[in-house]
Amino acid sequence: MTTVATLLSDLSSPDAAKARSAADELASRAKDPEQVGSMHQPLLALARQAGATPQARAFAAIQLPKLADFDEVEDDFWKIVGALASDSRALLRRAAAQAVNNLDAFGPDIDRFFEPLLGDPDPAVRLEAALGMASQRNPKGQRLLYERLQVRGPGSPVFPFPPRDDRHTCLAALLVNEFPEMIAPARAIYEDPTESAQTRMLAAAVMASGGDETGKSVLLEAIEDPNTEAREVALDCIGRIDLEQGIEAMVGMLGDRDDPLRGLAAQILGDCGLSEAVDPLQAMLADESELAENRRKAAKALAELDDDDAWAALQRARPQLGDPALQTLVGELLAEHLEEELE
Repeated sequence: MTTVATLLSDLSSPDAAKARSAADELASRAKDPEQVGSMHQPLLALARQAGATPQARAFAAIQLPKLADFDEVEDDFWKIVGALASDSRALLRRAAAQAVNNLDAFGPDIDRFFEPLLGDPDPAVRLEAALGMASQRNPKGQRLLYERLQVRGPGSPVFPFPPRDDRHTCLAALLVNEFPEMIAPARAIYEDPTESAQTRMLAAAVMASGGDETGKSVLLEAIEDPNTEAREVALDCIGRIDLEQGIEAMVGMLGDRDDPLRGLAAQILGDCGLSEAVDPLQAMLADESELAENRRKAAKALAELDDDDAWAALQRARPQLGDPALQTLVGELLAEHLEEELE
């Protein structure tokens, strides 16, 4: 196996394919609890290393929040992104904003980090900062993205570069903000036939999250859409805005063996906490002819439901699961639950 030190060195390789391969391998190892112990110090060192290429330093900073043991490097992380945010190179300032956007955190410290970057001379840095502030439901970030989505020409004073490059991203950031002023610009995007099916579906979801009935209808109709990619976006959006009728419709998808998105439906139902999903999720988990990945998603969804019936279903299913890896997963989920109960 290639060492972490070698992979980090390869990040600065003039061979683009070699550098990309090293980045992919490092990103994969960062998620592995058995390997992550050897990752955080080299990544910290690379992010700080003034002599490293900006691309390598940016990669290291962006990966830090994804480490399985991030809490061990959190203090160092904030020092690093603070330094990168004031660097003269836009690539590193943007990397700092992207790294903070990768945090699963909310609070005034996040807003304070992003606010100075809203005035950055580079439009890509400003966009990343606005996305971060909007995810915190900060009005300044929401306003900038709102203005950005209204741009239909070659550019704007706020974000002077072609708007199509980031419309999808702006919509995704605003989706859970319940921002009624977004309905009009989102409708214009939804009604634009030149936009991609995925972006139009995301625009409909923003309309729905602001209370627009047309947006809700579009999402509900999309559950039967033959375009799988648009349908996948619709299902994800239904879950994110907690659209009740759509969530209930997903329960029926679990029993349809011809539906390629039933695994996604299981995952969303777990996230939404719909107790009525316990029985169909248990049936999916127990079905040995079901895809292994879908059975894993069903197990995790039951754990996410986190109610007595769901835990009982996992307990009943575990001894009869024919897949050893699946048995191990269910055992780990039950053990974690028991540990939390005892705390």
